Amino acid sequence: AKWFNSFPHYNLQFQRINNTFSPDEVDYQESLGFWAAVPVVWLTLTLFFFLVYFCARCCSNGTARKHKASCLRWTIGVLSLIALTGVAIGLYGNVEADGAAHDFADAAENANKTIMEVETQVHAMNNDLNGTVTPLLDHLSGVVKNIPLAERFINNTIAEVKSLTKELSSIPFGTDDGVDLQLVADDTRFYEYYRF
Repeated sequence: AKWFNSFPHYNLQFQRINNTFSPDEVDYQESLGFWAAVPVVWLTLTLFFFLVYFCARCCSNGTARKHKASCLRWTIGVLSLIALTGVAIGLYGNVEADGAAHDFADAAENANKTIMEVETQVHAMNNDLNGTVTPLLDHLSGVVKNIPLAERFINNTIAEVKSLTKELSSIPFGTDDGVDLQLVADDTRFYEYYRF
């Protein structure tokens, strides 16, 4: 990155821009595209030169072949087929990796939604237990004070409700040490966009 930033940066209007690393700016992205186009232009010019050279050589009358180059043709054909097979396998693997990354991001997003729904339901259950059930059980405990078996049952139920609300409030949903799955899904999609 330091070596690349030492080169002058130009946008697509051939105006010089700032050399600082800022991939979010449009001018910086244009300068990356400008420098990425340099090897493409060089390759195009080289291929054009070879095309002209070999066409001129082929069309000249002084080049008479003494033997057929069938072995050379077969070798070039086989090597070309191997190279094209390698490129096809690479493209197929790239498409499969892209699909798998998107599937992973979708799964992480769905898991995050499920966790958020569970968190909402747990908070609603905790609020219902604290706001509705506990006062009713306290009132019921006062009503059945003279019945020993019912009073013991109500007191056990009150203890269980308090234990349950304590356990529900101790579930770590939004703690700082947890993993934010929505952020993981967004980052996966962002980096996969540039990788693909």
